[in-house]
Amino acid sequence: MAVAACATRRAAAEPRCGRVRELLDGTLAAAERRARDVAPRVEIARDATVGEPVTALETASRTASLEVVGSRGLSAFGSLLLGSTSAHLAAHGRCPVLVVRGRRAPDGFALLAVDNAPASEEAVRFAFAEVSLRGGELVALHACRSGSPDSCDRPIHPS
Repeated sequence: MAVAACATRRAAAEPRCGRVRELLDGTLAAAERRARDVAPRVEIARDATVGEPVTALETASRTASLEVVGSRGLSAFGSLLLGSTSAHLAAHGRCPVLVVRGRRAPDGFALLAVDNAPASEEAVRFAFAEVSLRGGELVALHACRSGSPDSCDRPIHPS
C-alpha cells in the first residue's frame, strides 16, 4: 500500500517513495534468489502488485495454476490456525491453494479434506497427483453435515 500512497503524493514525497521502491526491489530480489537456490530450473518472474493482499491474490487465482501461501501464527497454537488470507483463498480462489505450514517433516503427510461438492473431485485428483510427485503419504478427511442422511453416502475417489 505504501507504493500506491507514494504514487499519489506530491514531489515532496519522492525521497520516501524511492526508499519504499528500493525496499520492495530488495525484498523481491531476495525472494528470487531463494527460489533459484531451491529450484534452479524453474522459470521465475517477479512483479509487484499494489492493493489489498486478499483481493490481489484472489484476482491472480483466476489465471494461476496454483497459489501457494503461508499459514499464520508463530506460536504452537497459532500455527494450527489458517490466517484470514489463506482461509479466504481456500474458499474463494479459482485455482488450487496450497497452504504451507513450516518445513516438511520427513515423516509428514498431506491432508486432503473434502465434502460432496463438485469441486471435491478435482481436489482429490490434485492431491493424489501432488503426493505422487513427492512420494508422500496422503490422509483424506471426508466432511459431511451431521443429521443429513445422504450427505456422506457418496464415496469420492480419483478418476
